[in-house]
Amino acid sequence: MKRSHRLTVGLVILVPLAFGAWHLVRASQPAAAAPAASPVASVTTAPITQTVLKRRITTFGEIGSGQILGVSFARAGQITKLVAVGYPVRRGAVLATLAPDPATLQGYQQAVTTAEVARREWQRQQELLKLQLATQSQVDAAEKAYRDAAGNVKALDQTGGGTRVSVFTAPFDGVVLSVSGALGDRVAANAPILQFGHTDVLKVLVGIDPADRRLVRVGTPVALTPFVGTTIDMPPIAARIGDVQDALDPKSMLVTAVVYLRGVDANGLVPGMKVRATLDVGSETATAVPRSAVLVDEKGSYVFQVVDGKARRTDVKEGLQSDGLVAISGIEDPRHPIVVMGNYELSDGMAVKVAAP
Repeated sequence: MKRSHRLTVGLVILVPLAFGAWHLVRASQPAAAAPAASPVASVTTAPITQTVLKRRITTFGEIGSGQILGVSFARAGQITKLVAVGYPVRRGAVLATLAPDPATLQGYQQAVTTAEVARREWQRQQELLKLQLATQSQVDAAEKAYRDAAGNVKALDQTGGGTRVSVFTAPFDGVVLSVSGALGDRVAANAPILQFGHTDVLKVLVGIDPADRRLVRVGTPVALTPFVGTTIDMPPIAARIGDVQDALDPKSMLVTAVVYLRGVDANGLVPGMKVRATLDVGSETATAVPRSAVLVDEKGSYVFQVVDGKARRTDVKEGLQSDGLVAISGIEDPRHPIVVMGNYELSDGMAVKVAAP
C-alpha cells in the first residue's frame, strides 16, 4: 500500500512538470510564417470592337521635273556662257551662248558671196535675153542657180550661221537639271549642252512592290511627305496617282507610279528631293485592338483578356495594321476586355486589378 501511494504521488507531480516544460519549449520556437498572398497585377483594359481599318502602302520616291527640255545649238561652235546646275531661271533668261566656229563663219560668207554672184548672173542673162544674145533656157538656169544659193544662205541663217553669237533663252520658268559641257568647250552641231526642267509642274516617281501593283491605280489617294535634310519636317501633301507603269524598273525592281504636282502643291519643292509616300488602297472591317495589346512568343501571337478578375491568355492571328491598331482573329468571347497596358508582367491565370481609365 505504501508503494502504490508513492507512485501515485510521483505521477501527480511529474505530469504537471512535463506539461510545463513542453509549453516552454514550444513558446521558445518562432511562429510559422503565414501563407504568401497571390500576386495581383495592375492593368489597363480596352473593349474588343469591330473597326474599319484603312489599307495603306508606305514607300519612297523622288521629285523630278514635270517636263524636261534638252538644249542644243544647230551649228558647231564654242560655249561662251553656261548656267550652272540647280540654277533657277525665269522665262527669257539666257541659258547658254555659243560663239561660231571660224570655219562656220567662213562657210557662211562663201554662201553669201555665191548667192550674190548668182543673182548678178541671173540679171545679166535677163539683159542678154532682151538683146537676143541669150536663150530662155540660159536665163532659167541662172535663175535656178541664184535661188539655190539664196536658199542655202537662208538655211544657214536659220541655224545661226550669220550671227556672231548664238543665244538660247529659257522658254519658261524652271531650273537647270544637268549640263554636258563647260565654258570654252567646242561642241559639234546639235550636241546636247544642258537639260532644263519645269518647276511649276513637278513629277514624283514612287516605287511600288510588284505584289501591290494590283492595289494601285490612277486616282489612288497618296500623301507625300518630303524629306528635308535628315528629318521629315514638311507637312504632307495630299495628291493622287496620275499614272502607273506596267514594267519593272531594272535598277530598283519596283513598279513606278507617277504623281504630278502643280501650282501651290509644287511650292517649296525642287527636283531631286526625296519623299515618303503613303497610299490609301482600300479598307476592311475587322476585330481590331491596339498594337500594344498583342504580344509574341515562341508559340506565336497572343493577348490577355480579363475573365472574372484573372488574366486569360488567348492565342490570335494578326492581320491588317493601321493607325496604331491591328486586326486579330481567334477571340472566342469578345465580351471580355483585353489588356492593353501591363500585359508584359502577366501569366495565364494571374489575378489582376483593372486600373481606372
